[in-house]
Amino acid sequence: MRRRPRSAPSLSVSGSSGSSAVVDAKEALLAQLAEREGSLLGGAAPLEGADPSRRRAISSCIRNLELAAGGREAQPLLDARLGGRWRVVYDSSSDAAGGRWRAARAKDVVEITRLEQSVDVEATTVSNLLAFRFTRAATLGIGLAASALNALAFRVLVPFWPWAWAVAGAVAVAQTLYLAAARPELAVTLAGPFRAVPEADPRRVRVDFRPVRLGPLANASAQGRDPGDRGLVIGPSSWVELDTLFVDEDLRLGRGGRGTEFVFQRC
Repeated sequence: MRRRPRSAPSLSVSGSSGSSAVVDAKEALLAQLAEREGSLLGGAAPLEGADPSRRRAISSCIRNLELAAGGREAQPLLDARLGGRWRVVYDSSSDAAGGRWRAARAKDVVEITRLEQSVDVEATTVSNLLAFRFTRAATLGIGLAASALNALAFRVLVPFWPWAWAVAGAVAVAQTLYLAAARPELAVTLAGPFRAVPEADPRRVRVDFRPVRLGPLANASAQGRDPGDRGLVIGPSSWVELDTLFVDEDLRLGRGGRGTEFVFQRC
């Protein structure tokens, strides 16, 4: 079961900069994101409850806000408000923003607790963070299987001490029960420098990501800074291009190279 957050940050409409058309377009988008019980605002992971018809409505609102903000003539990359920590509220593709970790088959194994992107304008770096913890059932299953293997290994490798396997198994089971109760948070991080690509689009940046890393959330920097070389490498380096369509005090819109649309909420 997906855990509800303790409190969801609120988004402001009246505080938006620009014309009344921008305010109206932003208000329409926020209404779509907050519609019905499957609200996309304030949750740990995006896309919950976003059926195809709702996706189309959200996409239409994104385009309307993009046009109201000036379209290709806008210069959001020069806006200082671009920097900071942003929570991923919505993306239009299940393959983006940690899609494999959020897949239906993964929900019985992991629980997403945070999905964020941090932008450091001065250092020109971007850091994506997906924080999660294993479900209790998955922790118990993995831990007990490892305990059995651990006990078997001791039984084979230390045959002269008949109770070695039992002691090793008991210790492993105790560790498993502790982990199932504590469920420490882990983080998958993807970070690297970005640069503008004005020849393609004045709103576009290219990000050259270093290899994907996995480690404790504390090592990934809870404040969203570039985690550097901390953590276990679990994926190759890569690069993406992203257009910033709109940014203000608490909302940012983006579009990826494959047309995937993103909505970010400031943390």
